Amino acid sequence: MPFVRPYLEQRLREGRTRGFLMLTLIRKVAERLTAENEDENQAKDYTSCVLELMTRAGFDNHVRELLFHGLEPFVRDCFESDLLAAAIYTNQMPLVKSLIDSQRIRPRRNNLGIPITIAGLVRRFEILDLFIARRNGHRLRDLYDVLKIATGNGDVEMVRYILSSNRNPFAHDLWSIEGFQPDRYIKDYRPGYAKIALRTPSVEVFNLMLAERAKWNLRPFRETFWFDLLHHVVREGWRTMTEHLISLGTPIEVPSQWQWMDSPLHGACEKGHSDVVAILLNHGAKIRGKDLEAAASHGHTATLTVLLERGADVHCEGAAESLFVAAKKGFIEIVRTLLDAGMDANQKSPSPMIGAVESEHEGIFWLLIERGARLDDAEVIAEAAGRAEAAGLDSMLSLVKRTMTGALPSERL
Repeated sequence: MPFVRPYLEQRLREGRTRGFLMLTLIRKVAERLTAENEDENQAKDYTSCVLELMTRAGFDNHVRELLFHGLEPFVRDCFESDLLAAAIYTNQMPLVKSLIDSQRIRPRRNNLGIPITIAGLVRRFEILDLFIARRNGHRLRDLYDVLKIATGNGDVEMVRYILSSNRNPFAHDLWSIEGFQPDRYIKDYRPGYAKIALRTPSVEVFNLMLAERAKWNLRPFRETFWFDLLHHVVREGWRTMTEHLISLGTPIEVPSQWQWMDSPLHGACEKGHSDVVAILLNHGAKIRGKDLEAAASHGHTATLTVLLERGADVHCEGAAESLFVAAKKGFIEIVRTLLDAGMDANQKSPSPMIGAVESEHEGIFWLLIERGARLDDAEVIAEAAGRAEAAGLDSMLSLVKRTMTGALPSERL
């Protein structure tokens, strides 16, 4: 999006939106916001804000949607709902009040994000009060979604606001009403959202949600839930919550019934959260070869260093491809670190030399030679030359051929 956004903003400023349905919508929304504010000088700012709204509202394919030319079913005819979402995001209170009072907003048929969810995202408490006071067709699940955003952000103030007695979605859920007889068309949202809401970086929010959950006599969590929660927390890099979950007895190794899963340590290594890796190791997490590979293959030098300093064996099962993958991805510092730790520059299946060729990284290629990679291994040299030629990597093909003729690092061109 950083590279696409200036281009999109230029098209919008110049009015070149014909056939681009989402761009046309954004232009119309920005024009309406400008008209409401009676300030033509802010048209550019409103256009930029509406573009930003699409990225913050959780649209995974927003670039594809913005650039699509022609008719597409995902562009819905719900201008007032889209306008409300944008007005909330830009804090246009008179327009927000007018649209909410109109009673014409369909809460989930829109293109720019669910209005009440946007209000929670940008912490507009006054606007949330308007929605809650009028209800305005906004379903219970929308309040759960606002709560999910708040807990995910560790927003204690917002969580307390949502859980207060007149707003609490758990308290207003039909399932909590005494004597309610659900049928097969009614879903109990409480268990699912109570679980999701525990995915938070804040211990205070975590405790608030546990206390809330305890009120509704929901089923106790299984051990695998706590493990899954820890797995999520470490991948997010939430250090305080990692320590808290471990202090509660959450297992740090994969439960026997979930052997197909990776360990929390692997997740932390993959994301490069070195401080979380250190916490897990301090509590007895076992280092495996695939943990080394996870750090190496994603370029996390600091994380790899922590593993090695804590006794990781570069020759253990599962670590063999770490050097090749690092070379293939062009991570020269990772390659150097692994070689310093004792990895063999001549290892096979596959050879790191081949990885260096595929990444078109001469620095790694010569580093491997300096660290002992053999120049007379015909099999490796032939495969490296073949891959370079097949991929059209002329510079690396020339380098491989010079190596085959006996060129030394000092003869680099």
